[in-house]
Amino acid sequence: MDRLDFIFKRLLARSPIPTEQDIILKSLNRSRQSYTKDPESASEFLSIGERPVNDKLDPIEHAAWAATSLAIMNLDEAVTKQ
Repeated sequence: MDRLDFIFKRLLARSPIPTEQDIILKSLNRSRQSYTKDPESASEFLSIGERPVNDKLDPIEHAAWAATSLAIMNLDEAVTKQ
């Protein structure tokens, strides 16, 4: 199971449809590009919260996936499960 499918199944109890997958992967790539241009913003983003940052993870990749996960968590489907 790939990472995106895992996130969808944990948050929405389903896999993403192809259109969703394309949109989210484009967003993930934009985040990667943005954090690559400004690595300090990735570190700042990851510093938010109570847990320390895992130094073994690439901060750019970590921040990009964290931002992507937040976007999925903010979908109406995740916020208001019926």
